[in-house]
Amino acid sequence: MALTMTVKAIAALPKGRITPERGIAQEEFLQVVRTNVAGPAVVSQVCLPFLEKGEKKVIVHITSTDDSLQSVSRVGAGYTSYCMSKAALNMLALKQKSERSDLRHYYHFVPGTDMDPNNDLDPVESVVGILEVLSSLSTEDSGKFLSDDGSVIPW
Repeated sequence: MALTMTVKAIAALPKGRITPERGIAQEEFLQVVRTNVAGPAVVSQVCLPFLEKGEKKVIVHITSTDDSLQSVSRVGAGYTSYCMSKAALNMLALKQKSERSDLRHYYHFVPGTDMDPNNDLDPVESVVGILEVLSSLSTEDSGKFLSDDGSVIPW
């Protein structure tokens, strides 16, 4: 069996906890990192043999603008473990790209979720937008941090 693409939309935030760094319990922090970083890494490892047999070989990590250093002032206090873990997810994707130049990697944000009260993007609209952007990308775009409309997001 061959895969053309894997899409990982994995996210965790301590339930009801939008705490600043000093308020994070170690186990909560580690659980967020396990889910948001180790989860996509393991899924990628499991899928890799099937992607190697595919034609396009695309790995997509759904991420967030909250992981961009440019967004720190917008995000403000709280969400520390989430933001740190999503930044680590982006590093994972860059490392995957550097280790496997035969694969194409893209990152997206604004996945359309009910977890963000400020997000007016419906999940179906988000998927359609992401698929449209993916169909327009080339291997030169690999490794870029992209929004759901295809614009490049600064790290």
